[in-house]
Amino acid sequence: MRILFFTTSLFLFFCNTCFSKNLSDNVFDREDHYSVSYDVIIDTSGKLSLKDVTSQFESRNFKHATIGDPTNIMLPGKVHWLRFEITNNTKQSIILSFNKLYSSVTLYIPFENDSFEVKKKSVYNPYLTRDFYFSEQYFLVPPNDKKQTYYAKVESDLTIGLGLEMYTVSYAFRFAMIVFLFFAFIFGIYFIILIYNIILFARIKEIVYFHYSMYIVFLAIYALVRWGFIDYLFVGIKYDYIFLTIPFFIATCFQMLYAQSFLDTKHKFPVFHQFLTLAIYARVLIFLTGWFFKIEILHDARVDFLLLLVPFSGGIYAWKNGYQPARFFLFSFFCIFLGYFHNAFGHFLYTTKIESILITWKNDLGFFGASVFEIIFFSVALSERFRMLKAEKEMEHLQTIALKDESLKKSEENQKLKNKLNFKLNELVDQKTMELKSANSEIAKMNQLLLKDNVRLEENVKDISEARVMQRGVTFEEFKKIYPDPESCLSFISELKWENSYKCKKCGYGSYSSIPNKLLARRCNRCSYVESAILDTIFNGLKFPIQKAFYILFMMNSGKNYTNEELAEKLDLRIATCWKFRQKVRTVIEKNKRKSKDGWSHLILD
Repeated sequence: MRILFFTTSLFLFFCNTCFSKNLSDNVFDREDHYSVSYDVIIDTSGKLSLKDVTSQFESRNFKHATIGDPTNIMLPGKVHWLRFEITNNTKQSIILSFNKLYSSVTLYIPFENDSFEVKKKSVYNPYLTRDFYFSEQYFLVPPNDKKQTYYAKVESDLTIGLGLEMYTVSYAFRFAMIVFLFFAFIFGIYFIILIYNIILFARIKEIVYFHYSMYIVFLAIYALVRWGFIDYLFVGIKYDYIFLTIPFFIATCFQMLYAQSFLDTKHKFPVFHQFLTLAIYARVLIFLTGWFFKIEILHDARVDFLLLLVPFSGGIYAWKNGYQPARFFLFSFFCIFLGYFHNAFGHFLYTTKIESILITWKNDLGFFGASVFEIIFFSVALSERFRMLKAEKEMEHLQTIALKDESLKKSEENQKLKNKLNFKLNELVDQKTMELKSANSEIAKMNQLLLKDNVRLEENVKDISEARVMQRGVTFEEFKKIYPDPESCLSFISELKWENSYKCKKCGYGSYSSIPNKLLARRCNRCSYVESAILDTIFNGLKFPIQKAFYILFMMNSGKNYTNEELAEKLDLRIATCWKFRQKVRTVIEKNKRKSKDGWSHLILD
């Protein structure tokens, strides 16, 4: 694995460095491609004409620069005027902008008598009206062996490098063909791997394939935007840092989500899961801060590079803990880090200001080339993860089969033991059954004797109870031992009144709740009607203690004919009170004279 890691790093670095060198620095020595040195004037007002600019150049109010000058950076929203000279242009040539992200470039081609032919190229021009479909900012320059002075007016909304380059027509088309073939290769790999992972997601339903597919989609969109291919789909798009970094920002977020789901950090490495979640939130916060406050440094891809160190560290930790698919996961991150480093070093060759890492086509080719290897290694990592999960499931299946076999054997042994125990138990049950039958016959004889004794006892108790009830010498104090307080009286009435079931007198509802402050009163759970225990009884409207009324009712039902004066003296009541309640009892007794005379409870309810 170390040999593979080392070999991949050397191969990528060699490809990135040599490819960009062969297409940039070394070709400056060729006759068909060279960079242009120029003088620069910055028009902060944006209102200077060519005549005004010419006079300023003549007064030497300008700055001389070449491509690669670290101080030669465009100010966003400002107009930059360039003056440069071309000599011995013996071939049909093309002047093109150093960066495809200029908003517009206006070239002033000199003619005789100090006149100029004006050609303006803009990313907002319709696609079919362009001279060269593959790029709008190409200017065809006729051959001329004389020394000529050209002027160019460059506008951009981005902080990017400033400059122009000059190719022969044949070289320009060869170069465009190489670039288009390169990106066709990249997008072909993107498309194949994207379709493959979409199919896997549709079949397996694992979120890791969705995250990986979304990462590829937004990385491809970023390539379209960064290299200017988006112009072919949507003409007139305004290039700014937000537009350039939105797809890269979303791709980074999905890359970290992919790391979470691939490493299964939520279950296997919860600490790194929290760190990755914080990294995603931090990336979103940094992006929104840069958006709202227009801080370009927060859109720098180096921010993504630093945040991607978190999933890279998680992959190292997972690999060290025996998670084998993490090794290809690390390879993929190593590839993209090589692309980042290549872009970073190339960036410092061109500028010292803070701007996007992927600022020139030289760095773009290296970065997207590295992204191809990253995606390939990501796919290999997913395949190895799939094989590992499949092997684990097969192992679990085999273990399940082994457990089932073992369980079946134990079940057979248990069944044999169960049958043996059941046989012994049946013998014991038969033996005990015989003993129980013998004992039951004895118990039956004893029960017959006890039944006879119970009949005699019941007859004796009834006789004693009738004698006790009919006894005329029961005092109120003796009676209070049975009903010692009003609560016991109300409890007797409540049980008698609602012995079958409760039913609200107002609405007929059968559910109630007790009222703590009113003894044994019930409140209807539907209409809240409150009904006391003595309502609709002989004691309704009673003005003296209910215990005494109980005693009067009991004595009158028992045939104890006390006079009003005697009751008043025994119960400490007024004679009129005793007379009035006795009249009420007589009325009830007369009304119920045909009903059962067992007890006196039938006299209580109206």
